Amino acid sequence: MKTPINRLQTINGEMVFTAILLIIAVYLFFEAFTFSERAATFPQAISGAAVVGCILLLISKHFPPRIRSFIEEDARIIQHDEEQATPRDDEPVDVDEPQDQDTKPTNSAYTVALIAGYLVVAYLAGFFVGTPLFVLAYILVFDINRVYGAGLLVASIAIVAGFDRALNVPLNEGLLFTVGI
Repeated sequence: MKTPINRLQTINGEMVFTAILLIIAVYLFFEAFTFSERAATFPQAISGAAVVGCILLLISKHFPPRIRSFIEEDARIIQHDEEQATPRDDEPVDVDEPQDQDTKPTNSAYTVALIAGYLVVAYLAGFFVGTPLFVLAYILVFDINRVYGAGLLVASIAIVAGFDRALNVPLNEGLLFTVGI
């Protein structure tokens, strides 16, 4: 049985940061209720997702290893080649010259770039144009099966149209033009 002292020793900086983020997300979730109903939707959704993510991270040690590995998966954007990043013991290290590290983008880097492009296109042309283009780019970049990709593309259009109708939010309007739906 763990004593309170042993439990305190298992707390690390990541857990403290996650707990602080959880407190901020809970505050933001309830603060969003002071906004108008239309303006509160996005902050509540984002802060709600942050609350769920923080709770999952904080209690992940109680999950089976397979689920825990999925939750605690490293999400680095740049992957370093360990052999080139770490000099061998028999090689002299030149402190004055920076090591030339071979870096290659990971799937996360592509995803971040796609999301950034999605936000720009959605801002300029509206979500009704941006969402299917994002899904199409995602299908092409990650070489998704064409049948599944077609289904995802149709689903993305249906979801945006559904949100447009259900939330009465003009998702077809962008800064540059409006798409008629």
